Amino acid sequence: NIHSDTNIRLNRILNYGPRDFLMNPINVGIIGTGWTGGIRANACSRSPLINELHIAEINHRRLEEVKGETNPTLATDDWQMLIQNDALDAIIISATPESTHYPMIKSALESGKHVFVEKPISTTIEEADEVIAIAAAKNLKFTVGYSQRFKPRFAYINKVLKEGLVGEPVT
Repeated sequence: NIHSDTNIRLNRILNYGPRDFLMNPINVGIIGTGWTGGIRANACSRSPLINELHIAEINHRRLEEVKGETNPTLATDDWQMLIQNDALDAIIISATPESTHYPMIKSALESGKHVFVEKPISTTIEEADEVIAIAAAKNLKFTVGYSQRFKPRFAYINKVLKEGLVGEPVT
């Protein structure tokens, strides 16, 4: 079963060291290779944990630039080609506008792929709840990247909020 094989490989990432995982690298697709997606594509292209890298980007100039930096297995302007590719184990979504996240996440999860998405998950709570439920039902890994989380000013705001030093947030 291809899905259980994918789960086994991703569980090795989470539960074992890189030495255990090197025998079973995964194939990753990245949708959106702007600033953040480009950083992720370059990181994947250098990682011994990644066997194949596939990228999708609608800006042809940027697609060619990242293609030249990362030497991907596939570079396309059609993100759905990545979703339809059964060889891919996981999808990283780093696309704009943010309204594109939900349909991309949903398609990736429904096709049996693990998903990492740059914030936000979607533009509504209902859509977020739906894709979280799909991931859980299919036993797929699904996570959101919060790239600003560890910047000192945001860490300070988090601390102040948790300690109740500024009152109750309203939104």
